[in-house]
Amino acid sequence: MRRNAPQEEYGAAEDEAFPPDEDTGDQGHYDDEGTPTPGVEDDDNPDATRAGPPLTLEILEGPDQGRKKRFRSVRMVIGRGQDCDLMLLDQSVSRRHVELVFGGESGVMLRDLVSGNGTRVNDERVDECKLKHHDVISIGRTKIRLIDEQEAVRQMRLAAEEAERKEKEEAERKEKEKAEAAKKAAEAEAAGTAADAGATPEGGEEPDAERDKKTQVRDIRDIPRRNPPPRTNLGLLAAAALVLLIALIGGGVLFIKRGPPPPPPPNPKEVLAQGLMQEARTAFRNGDYAQAVKLAEEAEATFPGLPTNGFLQTARAELAIVEAFAQVRQLAGENKFEEARELLSKTPHGTVKTEEMREKLDAELATAEVSWRVKQVEMALDARDLEGARALILQLPIERQPLYQSKLQELEELIAQEDQDAAAQDRAARAAAARRAKEQREAFIATAFSPVEQRFNAGDYSRAALECDRVIDAHSDDKEIRDRAKLLKKLLPQFARVYQDAQRKVQANALESAARPLRSAAELYRQIGFKGPVGETLNGQLAASAVVAGKAALARGDLANANSFFNDALRMSPEDSRAQAGLESVQVKLNDLFKQAYLIKDREPEEATEKFRLILQLAAEGSELKTKAETQLLALEQ
Repeated sequence: MRRNAPQEEYGAAEDEAFPPDEDTGDQGHYDDEGTPTPGVEDDDNPDATRAGPPLTLEILEGPDQGRKKRFRSVRMVIGRGQDCDLMLLDQSVSRRHVELVFGGESGVMLRDLVSGNGTRVNDERVDECKLKHHDVISIGRTKIRLIDEQEAVRQMRLAAEEAERKEKEEAERKEKEKAEAAKKAAEAEAAGTAADAGATPEGGEEPDAERDKKTQVRDIRDIPRRNPPPRTNLGLLAAAALVLLIALIGGGVLFIKRGPPPPPPPNPKEVLAQGLMQEARTAFRNGDYAQAVKLAEEAEATFPGLPTNGFLQTARAELAIVEAFAQVRQLAGENKFEEARELLSKTPHGTVKTEEMREKLDAELATAEVSWRVKQVEMALDARDLEGARALILQLPIERQPLYQSKLQELEELIAQEDQDAAAQDRAARAAAARRAKEQREAFIATAFSPVEQRFNAGDYSRAALECDRVIDAHSDDKEIRDRAKLLKKLLPQFARVYQDAQRKVQANALESAARPLRSAAELYRQIGFKGPVGETLNGQLAASAVVAGKAALARGDLANANSFFNDALRMSPEDSRAQAGLESVQVKLNDLFKQAYLIKDREPEEATEKFRLILQLAAEGSELKTKAETQLLALEQ
């Protein structure tokens, strides 16, 4: 039983309908019964039971010439995309170029899927049309023929019936001609036999040829008559046998079952080469171009001249593209992205699959380059290379730059802070060193003037002045010590005179009069720079005398001196309540003075101005009195 026969009735009709040399849409291989067998198709399993409409597409021209594709469902999409039902290698075909939809009795509808090059059916541009058996679809450089197997069987059956009718008519004509020819032959044979029998009659004389040539005039009764031939059944039997033989031959011609002649035995090498080529095409579709090239070369070597329709050249081109892609990946792995991009741009374009590989590789290359540049930026930031990091950040994609710009700014601020800290530490270190040097210098100078200070603290001011000469002699190369010795030699006699005068007044309990010499002595002691008991004595005496002098000045209305004495007393003894009370009394007197100045400002503006200036000078900082005095003074000066 034949494979894939839809039903017995259909199969019997197909046996009679397919002549041996007719193109039925399959690839021209027949079994012993004359049934077409599938050739090399795009079916995943050609031996499986066929499903779907009885429709086949046969590629007539283009890179895929020779391929066939059966309908697996009622819909078939043709294009370069891998999601198409019929994927083509033709680069001039769109990814989804055209769609065929089988509608049962309504036939097959073609719809153009907004392709770039358009679609033609039988050389006529169409967007949508109904297809018929043997219509040719042109897309790009590819031409595809639609084969409706049921229509092909019907046409083949009609052709076979017409041929049978013609053969029958021809046989009947030939039979009739042969019967007529046999009849004429029998009649001629019978006439010849009778002539032979009547040529020599019994008892007659031999005919005289010379005499017969001459014209004779005889009475009709003198003309000799020939006897009729004897009757025989031999000729009739021969004619009947001939007619029967012709009838048997004609009937055999009509009723003997005809079939295609047995095909010649296939060439084993050709069959092997075709199998290798099919495996090569499968490897090509799976993306194993090296295996596809290898198998195609083996097929060509096994059976030279095997038609490949340029498959080997296409496979070699795809293999070269894939190898170039591998080199691009290798260069990218070595961070040679410029060379990788140049090689990728020079690599020629190929099929849909390699173009998708190209797009994927281009994306991988961009990602790898960005990752590498990000790594370079991070290394520059770790190395604190601000300028290098800034230049590398500009090479990153725009969306990646803000993150590293902020990191760069943070690094700049950190480095600036560290620089400030380092500068501060350096300044502190220099200041500390300067302080230590100063302390050491002060200690050295104090050591140099220690004899002078000892005499001074003992109250022997004249001997202290003489010791300054010795200091000068001992440190003649030190200008600072020499200058200080000379200054002390000048200040010591002045201090002795003022200090002794102040002590006499203090001992006489004339603290008010002792205030001024004590202040002068304190100022001279500060210039001398010694740190001893004399300074403490001066401070105590000056505080007590300043309070007394301040009260006396306050009683006289001398607010300026009173304020000055009370401030001196607080400076010497901050906890002195008498000095604090004196300052408060001065502020009260200033309020009274403001009232006086305010009353006379219109008639004695100059005197009022002097009073406001004194109030502004002596009033406490931030007090209301100071503010009012300033306001009045500005009004008077305008």
